[in-house]
Amino acid sequence: MTISGPGTIDDLVHDAALAGHAVTKRLVHDWVSLGLLDRPQRRRTGPHGSDKALHSVHQRKLFQLLLGARVGTPRIPLLARIPLTIWLYGESGAVPTRQALRALVTHVGDPRGSKPRALETARFLIAPLDDRRLGTAHLRREFLHAVRDALYTGSFDGNHLLAKARPLFEPPELHRQVVYSRGLTAARTPETLIFEVRVKMLGGRVIAEGGVSLADLEAIRELWLSMPPFSREGMLNDVGLPTAQAIETSGNWLVFSLGAQALSKHWSEAKPNAHRGSHSGKPQVAPPHLGSSSAPATDYQSATGRNT
Repeated sequence: MTISGPGTIDDLVHDAALAGHAVTKRLVHDWVSLGLLDRPQRRRTGPHGSDKALHSVHQRKLFQLLLGARVGTPRIPLLARIPLTIWLYGESGAVPTRQALRALVTHVGDPRGSKPRALETARFLIAPLDDRRLGTAHLRREFLHAVRDALYTGSFDGNHLLAKARPLFEPPELHRQVVYSRGLTAARTPETLIFEVRVKMLGGRVIAEGGVSLADLEAIRELWLSMPPFSREGMLNDVGLPTAQAIETSGNWLVFSLGAQALSKHWSEAKPNAHRGSHSGKPQVAPPHLGSSSAPATDYQSATGRNT
């Protein structure tokens, strides 16, 4: 089936039927609200009333891509990674930033709402360690559940998570071999991993609480596109569609970037306040946290190379 132009909601439903998918207009509306699809372009009202709004050719193709992916991945938060990845790597304008923001909120959700959602988010955060060659099934499950509980309660205990993570990094040579063989990037040490988890938890909370603006996303995308081209190799296939690697890693990268952005903003605001407080007797500004934390003091330094 060839899609060569924009279409109405009726065209989207018809496209789906031709591809063997039975869908309703309600599903299209739902996916628009969740950011899987963009809002259609309204048309002017004519003498016989207004014509139906049009979805762009890119959105019609995206709809087909989503329907195909839904066969094997029915979970909406996972499907939301597809428009996010196209927005990050694909043709400019194919997925507008307003849609990407809604998709990001859908993808991340709020893990404090339920343990199953927290478990799903935990799997997403520690995906590079989900391999049977690392540790034992019991050790991997213990670490997964520790991250799940931190997400669900909002309480971050860095030492506890570190103790659960260490066995999965032994021996270090095997850890690196396993992660790189899957085409993933991952923390090289358990200390760096726990720092990354904390930053991603912060990014997830900022997203869930509506603290991300269109300008924030645009700035992150601009930063990503300014990186050397080799860092984006393998993210799109020959016809410009996102690869499995891109879909698996893009959401993680965005959440970490937004968490790092929030952390950087905090430190830029906290340091002048802390300096003034040292002369005025006012309390210094505490670093951002997620509940109680006993994370090792070296986490920030090991992950960024900076001294705080």
